[in-house]
Formats: sequence, structure tokens, C-alpha cells
Amino acid sequence: MILRPGKTPAGREIRGYVRRLVRRIRSRWSKTRILILGDGHYGRPEVMDWCEQNGVDYVFGQPGNRVLDRLVDEAADDIRTRRALDQKTALRVYAETRYQAKSWTIERRACARIEATTLGLDIRFIVTNLTQG
Repeated sequence: MILRPGKTPAGREIRGYVRRLVRRIRSRWSKTRILILGDGHYGRPEVMDWCEQNGVDYVFGQPGNRVLDRLVDEAADDIRTRRALDQKTALRVYAETRYQAKSWTIERRACARIEATTLGLDIRFIVTNLTQG
């Protein structure tokens, strides 16, 4: 845990934290596979690029946007319709797509948890370099 100012950290700052943490882990367990889980603040291009270049897996929260919503729109519409027709209180489905934000150097795997309830639709995204699961 790092005590730091309550502002959104820059990608360069986060990359430094991740780099030092991975270096410490690998100094004792050089063959251990490392998976970093983080919220949307960690999902910065600098951090994802560094992880990919250094053999580190990641799963980061990804804020939704119009492009991501459009990419999973078919699955979202399907779950919304099935929930209404079956008169369920809630249904959940997962979808995945390929996505490249303007600031990213490459296209990456984005996964969505889509939940339809009587209150409406809730979609949460993650971005990862894991190829399955």
C-alpha cells in the first residue's frame, strides 16, 4: 500500500510503482508468473505497454465509453430482452471484444460484465492481456 495524494495518478507514476513492485517480486521468485489486478487508474497505456514488454499479465478496470458500449450492444440488447421476456429480476452475461483506445499502441482484449435488472442495464468493462478466461 502506498500513501499518496488523492489525485488521479499519471501513467508514468503508476508504471514506476508497478516496475518496482515486479522487480522486488522477481528478485526472490524469478520464475513466478505475475498477474496485476487494478482499477481504472492502473489501465494506462504506459502501464499496459510496460507489462506486455516485461511478461507481466494484467486485468485493469476500463471506464465505459460510446465505442465500447457499441461493441457489446448486441449482447446487451439480448440480455435486456431475455430478462424482460422471462420476467426475471436480474440476468447477467459476459461478452468480449477487441478494442483500441486512441492513446493505446495496440488493440487489446476488452471484456464486459453486462447485467440487466428491473432498474436497467449495468455494464462494467475490463481490459486484459490474458488470452482466455
